[in-house]
Amino acid sequence: MKHRLYSASLLVALALTATAVTAKAPPCRYEFRANGAVVYDTQTHLEWQRGVEVTGPAYQVFADGPGRCAALNLGATSVDKWHVPTLLEVLSLEDTSVVTGLHIDTAAFPATPRLPALTQSRGPRFSSARTAFLFDFESGVTERFGIEAGPTTVFLRCVRQAS
Repeated sequence: MKHRLYSASLLVALALTATAVTAKAPPCRYEFRANGAVVYDTQTHLEWQRGVEVTGPAYQVFADGPGRCAALNLGATSVDKWHVPTLLEVLSLEDTSVVTGLHIDTAAFPATPRLPALTQSRGPRFSSARTAFLFDFESGVTERFGIEAGPTTVFLRCVRQAS
């Protein structure tokens, strides 16, 4: 597992302030659609499910996720084309300005659990059908995860390209 390194001066500043920082995107970064069930990202032009589709053991979410996302209907079109996000799509939600708390805009995504987000594996280096990536919005750490590794509890939030 990778850890972030912080300078001594940053750690001293954190100790002195000792206040929790809440994630908040710049004004106009996110727009709400479909009666607040969909979050549109004006930078990436992706639409995100605001809630969480499913939480559970990684192997179960990995197996059920593509079908659950494909069946998701949040009122936009008859062919929504929701999918399990790639690692790059999930990383686009990371708020790197957060020091403590979830590294995501909690006003836009209030239902984000303190669990790693499951992403699909894409690309030639990681094309195994049994491998995924986990991104932990609490620690900001990404790791490659073999689905056989065990019952790690994860969550899934579906995404689609805005139409």
